[in-house]
Amino acid sequence: MRAACLTEQVGCTLGVAALDGEAIESLLPDGFLRDVAEAMDRVHVTLQDNILLADEAREAKVETARAEAEKAKAEIFAARAGRTGKADPQAETQPHPGGHP
Repeated sequence: MRAACLTEQVGCTLGVAALDGEAIESLLPDGFLRDVAEAMDRVHVTLQDNILLADEAREAKVETARAEAEKAKAEIFAARAGRTGKADPQAETQPHPGGHP
């Protein structure tokens, strides 16, 4: 978040410098404003990458939670199948081909 604030501040500073035009630019080293603008662009790209990575991490966390829930369900089915003597845990949830268990 700090980087976003800094890029916003740099943008405002560059905007003020642009309003003052050559007066400000003459006080700075050659190419300084260009270098700052390029650095700001690189920071902006990096921020976007970090946002994308954070989104992907959140999605991965959700998928992991879903997988863990499915695993827990499978373990419950397997335990139930062991207690009832059925070899296939899916047999409890699938209809029997002949209509009878």
